[in-house]
Amino acid sequence: MTTQAASPAKTETQEPSYAIRPDLIEAQGRSVNAIVAERLCTQALQKAKSPEAVRKMSFKQLRNLARRNCANDPDYIPSQAPVLEAAFRMLLSAPTDSLPLRAIHDRITDLWASSPRPRHISEESLARVLSRDSSYGIAEVEAAEEE
Repeated sequence: MTTQAASPAKTETQEPSYAIRPDLIEAQGRSVNAIVAERLCTQALQKAKSPEAVRKMSFKQLRNLARRNCANDPDYIPSQAPVLEAAFRMLLSAPTDSLPLRAIHDRITDLWASSPRPRHISEESLARVLSRDSSYGIAEVEAAEEE
């Protein structure tokens, strides 16, 4: 009689990760450039030099602009921001293309704790909100392997 060991991939549940998918935004007839441009920090907009330059940039270029200029701006994600807005800005300025649910949850929890009106969202509720997004192009993705 032979027994088969369960494969580690099947027994371990990987934490969901989320990313911005520009194709989902465009599928709604919305401009990725306009949505991202509205959410760039002042320093990033100054680096771009003009609104015309921003309109001509690809999503990848806009994202790099946000990563380099907005990630360390303490005012980039306001503590009173709605959950999807906060998550979008986190994903836009993150050092990787996707973020695990726990990282998004921890950051939102920290952000909201410093709000004049502290709020709380469970990790499960956050996952449901992110999975049901239809405005920001946030979608669950396969976890990217970190180098």
